[in-house]
Amino acid sequence: MGKFKLSQDLQHFYRNLRLKTYFGLQQDLTRNRIPTTVENPIPELSHFLHILKQFPTTPPGCLLVTFNVKSLYTSIKHDLGIKAVGDLLEHSAFSINSRHLCFNLVSLILHENYFLFGDQFYLQTQGTAMGANVAPAYANIYMDSFEYNYVYENILFKTHNLCWFCYIDDMFCIWMGPYDTLVTFTEHLNSIRPELQFTLNYSLTHISFLDTLVTREPSGQLSTDIISKPTDSNSLLTFHSCHPSSIKHSLPSSQFKRVTCIVSNPSLLPGHVDKISLKFAARHYPKNLLDRENCWP
Repeated sequence: MGKFKLSQDLQHFYRNLRLKTYFGLQQDLTRNRIPTTVENPIPELSHFLHILKQFPTTPPGCLLVTFNVKSLYTSIKHDLGIKAVGDLLEHSAFSINSRHLCFNLVSLILHENYFLFGDQFYLQTQGTAMGANVAPAYANIYMDSFEYNYVYENILFKTHNLCWFCYIDDMFCIWMGPYDTLVTFTEHLNSIRPELQFTLNYSLTHISFLDTLVTREPSGQLSTDIISKPTDSNSLLTFHSCHPSSIKHSLPSSQFKRVTCIVSNPSLLPGHVDKISLKFAARHYPKNLLDRENCWP
């Protein structure tokens, strides 16, 4: 039980060392390695949307493509993930002692990750716990290493890829080439490491990525809209909850801003705003609060 508690404490400590600031370092390194149409990782959805708004007209016949890595967090082998962290630390501005400390801490977190199921303790021998503080940054570093070694130098990728964006285990790209070249490229990705498998989705017209529907208009321009999963339910925080009032008052504002950020077609905005308003009303939010926080005129 002592090791289990120590691992939890070190996860918090590692987070406090600001491993997530490596996002910026990764982007700097990536830009020095490959064209600027490739970004790994995307810091947040708004960054991806900002880039799409500035993206040039796409050529006829191109494919909108997304990849998803199956069960990424639990599929990373310890030796490969730790090596990726070590390689990134070598390019960092940290002192040698700090690099060794970070490297040893992540090794300890991974190799001493015990968990309780029922009345039995288990040791996780592959991957990282999905709830661990270090997990998202660790997965991003691992995927950055994988893409640098096996994606960016692939001849099909160099020939047919127009852009590539990665958000942890989700990738978006625009593929300019026959469908069979895309299939061959996917088979290449899935042949590298048996534990790391990519699922492929593609379309000539529209595709979903994260919470966004990306559409290629007849003009070749890219537009974005909100997409809701079939299983989506109205799980917004009820206004009668005991959460601080500041949280309940900020939720409508953040959701309205999310709509205006994602929806690129102004004519669709009123309909989405009305839907959000109805969801909040069903959760007992006062009409005057919704009217005040609604940033759509």
